[in-house]
Amino acid sequence: MSMELVINSVAEAINTTERQLKDGFQVTDLFGFVTVFAKIPEVIASKEQIASDWKNRTPEQLAAWVAQAKEKIDIANESLERKIEKGLASAASIIDFVGEFHHSEPAQPEA
Repeated sequence: MSMELVINSVAEAINTTERQLKDGFQVTDLFGFVTVFAKIPEVIASKEQIASDWKNRTPEQLAAWVAQAKEKIDIANESLERKIEKGLASAASIIDFVGEFHHSEPAQPEA
């Protein structure tokens, strides 16, 4: 559940940023981030579980997290949203690829 908290918090921050800055920055835009800032202590309190979830992830979990993030991120600029989603998918692919080396069996010397 902790990774879902991170995903939801990041998606909310992206969505809020897009909404608040659509007409340029104004100091009053900061009030729109109150709910985003309010989640920070909960994320910090879950840091051990988040680290454990990340360390013990499977390729299927990573794919599910990416799918969840894509579903949660909803901004008016469709081109930017598509780029964010492609970036998430690319990052997940790279993480999965690097994980293959980390979790692979060591090569055995030939006899």
